[in-house]
Amino acid sequence: MRIPWTGLLLNRTAEPGLRIRDRESMLIKKIRKSLEDIENGDYGICEDCGKDISTERLKARPVTSFCIRCKTKRETLEKLTGK
Repeated sequence: MRIPWTGLLLNRTAEPGLRIRDRESMLIKKIRKSLEDIENGDYGICEDCGKDISTERLKARPVTSFCIRCKTKRETLEKLTGK
């Protein structure tokens, strides 16, 4: 006999593991992109404005592709558009 709430419990316990794997996968992609940028001489250059990303920002977030100004603009736009 199947207990209806059992499936929900299993889904809830499996969900955090899936989220962790998704985050890890995204981080690995960003690391690979950063390594490619290093090889191509593009590491530390903002993808939006083309200016250098500050050393402080790169130390805090080595896989970033955006300077703090452009990242802030992107986050503001995301909040406004809900995307």
